[in-house]
Amino acid sequence: MEDLSISQARDSLAELINRVAYQGQRVILRRHGKPVAALVSATDLERLAALEVPKRGRRARRRGA
Repeated sequence: MEDLSISQARDSLAELINRVAYQGQRVILRRHGKPVAALVSATDLERLAALEVPKRGRRARRRGA
């Protein structure tokens, strides 16, 4: 997994997108040394979405509100 500052990623965004999309690489983006985002393939994103569990508390609060 590659780790880059946002400014570094901006300078090579097209290349990073190709590596993420076609080689399955993942990239962590940092701002001021702290991780703030990640580049992952659409396939990886779909896998992550499938793992999400709906939050039951939110729905219950909205009904009662």
